[in-house]
Amino acid sequence: MVEVASPVHNFALHRDILWNIFMLNADMDASTSPDLPYSSARGTRQFVFSTLTVLRCSSQVCQLWRSIILEAPSLWSRVIDLDILQISTLRWREAVMERTGKAPLHVKGRVSKSGDQSLFVWIISRFGARIRNLDVAGVPNAQSLTSAISFLQNPAPCLESFKLQFDSFMPLGDPNLPPFANNAPFLRSYFHTGIDFSIETPWLSNLCNLYLCSHIGLSGLLEILSRTPRLEFLKVERGVLDDSGSAVPLRHVILASLKEINIYDHILMSILLLDNIIPAAGCRLCLRTPDHSGSEARMIMKSDTLTMMEGVFCRYIQYYFASSAPRHLSLEIGRDAVVISARVHPTQNGVSPDFVLSASCEGGFWQDFLQALLSPFLSCELKRVTHLDLVVAHRLLGRCDTNIRKLLISLTNVHRLHTTASTLEILSEYNRPVFPSLHTISFRYFIPGSPKAVYGFLSSRKKFGASTIHTLDFTRSNAPELYFLSFLRHLPDMEILPKGRDIREDEPVSEDCDMNL
Repeated sequence: MVEVASPVHNFALHRDILWNIFMLNADMDASTSPDLPYSSARGTRQFVFSTLTVLRCSSQVCQLWRSIILEAPSLWSRVIDLDILQISTLRWREAVMERTGKAPLHVKGRVSKSGDQSLFVWIISRFGARIRNLDVAGVPNAQSLTSAISFLQNPAPCLESFKLQFDSFMPLGDPNLPPFANNAPFLRSYFHTGIDFSIETPWLSNLCNLYLCSHIGLSGLLEILSRTPRLEFLKVERGVLDDSGSAVPLRHVILASLKEINIYDHILMSILLLDNIIPAAGCRLCLRTPDHSGSEARMIMKSDTLTMMEGVFCRYIQYYFASSAPRHLSLEIGRDAVVISARVHPTQNGVSPDFVLSASCEGGFWQDFLQALLSPFLSCELKRVTHLDLVVAHRLLGRCDTNIRKLLISLTNVHRLHTTASTLEILSEYNRPVFPSLHTISFRYFIPGSPKAVYGFLSSRKKFGASTIHTLDFTRSNAPELYFLSFLRHLPDMEILPKGRDIREDEPVSEDCDMNL
């Protein structure tokens, strides 16, 4: 530690500013990687420190910083990182917990089947009543499992976020008893995975985030949702059981605050659930349906489900476009997945879209699924869309191809297109021009044969008398230099923006999705 005047005093920050910086650095949700000196994903050397390590190092910079940090239990209580403390000395573990004082704890990490789980047991047993945020995953041993069950059975007066992902065949709850002895008044986020509990619990009405990942009947799920009027985020994953044929009719649930729905379940259950939920206007929807071909399922897909599916998508799509009139639309259609996003202002780079619909169907129903998804767009008002991100998988034939053509032809005011050369090749085969107001094309990536596709698209537009393309923008593509030289030679009257040029402010950023197009 530096006892004398530190160089940081030359930049004397106010104590309040320093405090805010320390609090930001102590956010474990923003630090997902513990002390890893090398990131193989990027292939570059980069140091990513845990929040606990950052806090300890910050306390050794100078006397001022040390006094601020050591006098703040609320800083130390936010960095109870199991991954780091498990490899630390017992003395350091006890020192960290002592520095937390009586402040509410944020506990995060994993428990390993082959590792020492005594730290988790010690913290959850001794300090359970002080835990504010719990985010722990892994394979528990008998002692950890017993401690977790005990934690669930006791009041949690400070608990705000609960996420316990244990790979265990033993249920962690009792269907006749509510978790936390009905005493979790501040609980706002609940990750439910294999925990049986009574839906009579009063803290359900306070939840803002709910993740359900265990087998539960559809009617039971809707009953739970009816008790969560403040819900803002809902995730359901592979667990809804079909009890729609029971004598009790399914109830409709109004969730006026629900901003995002994320579902990974079979088609019928997903659509039935969405059909009985009325969320907030412009609610984000991510739907993945891992269905497989089968005569019974195919018969279902050919009948009432398709009609219901179109009705559900109409509600999410048409209401948003009618109320928001977005100018930036992103449409990515793959062989078994589609991602649609939109935002009102096309220049808001780095800002999440106002509307997102991501859907996939892994079985043999993709044509029917995509047909039901695209149909609502044909009656939407799309004339205000000026910026379009477009990727279409090669040769989507049948009724879907017809709907895609109709949709693209309706986008009459698009003047900036961000796309791929293979998509341009598909567009050049249409018997009428698309995007009559188009003047700029920017590219994502190039593959062999791309220049031919670009020339073909430009030639088809000229044949139909469509608007002239003024700019080809390669600043975001991987095109080699020889492509630029070729375009410069063959298109002398066109502005060619090469790779490496600074990106313009009015250029929208696509919400890319890896769909193996």
